[in-house]
Amino acid sequence: MAASKKKDEKDKTETPAIETQKESKADKPDKAGNAKSSGFSLPPLAFDEQFKFKAPLLVLSLVLFAFAGYLFQSASLHVTDLVDIQRLQFSAAKLYSLAFILFVILYALVMALSMHFGHGQNCLMSLLALAPTLLAAIVLGVLFPPYLPAFVAFALTAGAASFFASRTPALNLSGAYNTAGRALLVLALLAFVLTFMKVGSNPQYYSDRFFDSAVALVPDVGGQVAEAVGNAQLDESFLRGAISKQTFAESISAESVQSAIETIPGLTSFNASVRAKWAETVKGSLTSDAAYNQFITLGTQSLQKAQANIAQQLKESANTQAAGAIQGLKTMPAVKQVTDNFGLILAFTVLSVVGVLNFVLKIIAALLAWALGKLAFS
Repeated sequence: MAASKKKDEKDKTETPAIETQKESKADKPDKAGNAKSSGFSLPPLAFDEQFKFKAPLLVLSLVLFAFAGYLFQSASLHVTDLVDIQRLQFSAAKLYSLAFILFVILYALVMALSMHFGHGQNCLMSLLALAPTLLAAIVLGVLFPPYLPAFVAFALTAGAASFFASRTPALNLSGAYNTAGRALLVLALLAFVLTFMKVGSNPQYYSDRFFDSAVALVPDVGGQVAEAVGNAQLDESFLRGAISKQTFAESISAESVQSAIETIPGLTSFNASVRAKWAETVKGSLTSDAAYNQFITLGTQSLQKAQANIAQQLKESANTQAAGAIQGLKTMPAVKQVTDNFGLILAFTVLSVVGVLNFVLKIIAALLAWALGKLAFS
């Protein structure tokens, strides 16, 4: 009896311990599950009704981006436009050409469509807006290889607009403006990096292009002067106006004529007074109206023959002096420092141009996104 009682008490003490162990084992999966849920996890891809409703925006983005990219390459913008001083006025005209204006409008519309696609989606779903623009960028890059980096930058900016729109509470006018501004910061950063890499790979080419175009301006000035000299009307009236009869007569003195006469062998044997009279006679003949007219005629003919040679020498002299000045300028320490950092300088120059472009794009994209919200998504 005593043994049975001890066995029953032992069973009673072991039963709660077993139950607590089972409860602890049952709690372990819950704790593990809580640990997994508290860690980082990507939002799911939800192809729900909202996605199906906004999917046509991806197709529109693809088509409009392709047209926008084609117009951008039609504007023929190059980094060398910034260093070609000789054609700087023509390069600046590209920024307000019809092709570039249409590109700005179409690309702003692509950004507006991307923002509306991303708004209300999770972050992962909003990045699907990158797929059509990136596909169009690659196809355009195959057709126009020099513009591939620019096309990819535009595609990434459109994808960034969709991503930032997914984190915007309301896509009203101010919300669209702020979203477009954040996305265009990506475009500015990419433009800076791509320009720095492109120019930094061969800075000597761009610096030489800059200085060569600067030299090319000087021969144009010399050519204008040479053309003016070559086209000048050199007739007898011009020479008579430059050298009057009085000036011509004063340029010949009796002393100079007598000195010239006395160089003739045998004339020094004559009396000095006789030689002086001869000098006066010769001077009178040299300063007569007939002599002056003969001088004007012969002088005009000589000037007309030398006119073309003078014009050519002026042009060559301007070209040689300009080239020598530029070569000397390149050896200066300050200028050499600039050429060594030409990639960084051009990158900041492109950044300033893109900054102005971004301001215009931001306004147009915000207005188009707001209008689309009122017309199609209200």
